[in-house]
Amino acid sequence: MLSSCGDSTTVGGDIFSNEDLEVLYADDVELIAETIRLDSIKTYLNTTEADNCIIGTLPIRKWNAQVFPTHYLGSLDDPVFGKSKSSLYTEVGIASAPAFSGTLDSVVLVLRYDTAAVYGDVNETFGVEVYRVLENFDVIGDAAFNNVELMLSAEPIGSKENLKYSLDSLNVFIPGVDSMDTQPASIRIPFNTSILGNSDLPRELFETTDAYASSEAFNDLLKGLYITTNADGNVMPGIRINSSTIELFYTETDGDKKVYQYGLFRQDLISFNQIESDRDGSEAGLAAMNGSTEGKVYVSGQDGFDVTIDFSDVNRYQDFALNKAQLEFTLSEPEGLAEQMFTPNQRLIISQVGDDNVLRCIDDMSLGFPQVNIGSLFGGGLEEVTENGTVLRKYTMNITSHVQDYLDGNTSPILLLTVDNRTDNAARSILFGPNHPTYPAKLKLTYTAP
Repeated sequence: MLSSCGDSTTVGGDIFSNEDLEVLYADDVELIAETIRLDSIKTYLNTTEADNCIIGTLPIRKWNAQVFPTHYLGSLDDPVFGKSKSSLYTEVGIASAPAFSGTLDSVVLVLRYDTAAVYGDVNETFGVEVYRVLENFDVIGDAAFNNVELMLSAEPIGSKENLKYSLDSLNVFIPGVDSMDTQPASIRIPFNTSILGNSDLPRELFETTDAYASSEAFNDLLKGLYITTNADGNVMPGIRINSSTIELFYTETDGDKKVYQYGLFRQDLISFNQIESDRDGSEAGLAAMNGSTEGKVYVSGQDGFDVTIDFSDVNRYQDFALNKAQLEFTLSEPEGLAEQMFTPNQRLIISQVGDDNVLRCIDDMSLGFPQVNIGSLFGGGLEEVTENGTVLRKYTMNITSHVQDYLDGNTSPILLLTVDNRTDNAARSILFGPNHPTYPAKLKLTYTAP
């Protein structure tokens, strides 16, 4: 038995005979990449469409108990991508029925900042207005688009001017304890206790006790809130809606101070962005209409821009064994303050449009950790590389499985380069396209030939 182990065998000899195999590299596949302007996007979804992709990576998110939303609030005047304004709609929920007694003191909306999400000039001031939604959120059905408009109160029920973005914690007085409590960075907006010609929401919340019999009964009383900015500006902070609340302060008949909290996000509540924009005449908008004269393409979040990629020229390598295929885009460096105010996306993803006009992630995105996060083998993150002594920033994405599927005749050569989580992503990236003379976008192939 030991002597038999000395016999040599050529693995795969019955397939390749005695021919030598050679690993080759190529980056000469002709790519066609074009910037496209998004018409309208979904900012809320309650269908299985979101399940067609890895959790947290589809440009349309289906929020749940594990994936919490960050909604941007504010406006931007981007010198490359144009103007945009982001507002938000949210339902309001109750955890338990309160036992109000005594007198109402005040009602305050608390919007928690997402400390990792802000875009634009943090030194600018901005204002916030809050309106009462007057129709049920069910009217939007299974999906809401960025241009949705629900019926609102004629006047704001709360507002605050001259706000300045800050991550400093707040010292807030806590009734009943008679002390100050340090709370995370947030915006605190008091509700008006009386508005001429409009209902007094704080008093309704305090006095309409039968509204707390069930979530449905409370929804009949307060259908939701619309939160928006009241002036053009250039700052857009992110709001963690799942940790934002409404606080109702009251004094009981015995003099004790109490506070009752309403939630703005649970799995059974709806919250989503309304996004308005004017991209006409901007550099990215002109590229989407006429193509870029500088060999650049533009990709951004919210209702901005995607990039279409056509790699059908890879058919020239039909007769070879494909080992690896990588898309590579080089970031066009912004200059000076623009880099600080309009930071590029830290990750880009690849999708394709299905026959039902639904965006679907390509299979390569799930390699490594399927259905949990972007697979470890896909890439897509912004990374620094050094080439010929020059430091560049690049996005490199593995699309081997998808290219092979195309060569096998099972899929399309048209891809969409998009941002991760488009609906709640205000970032954007300027990229060198395939026609750029110095740093062209490429499809890099590794293949085996006999």
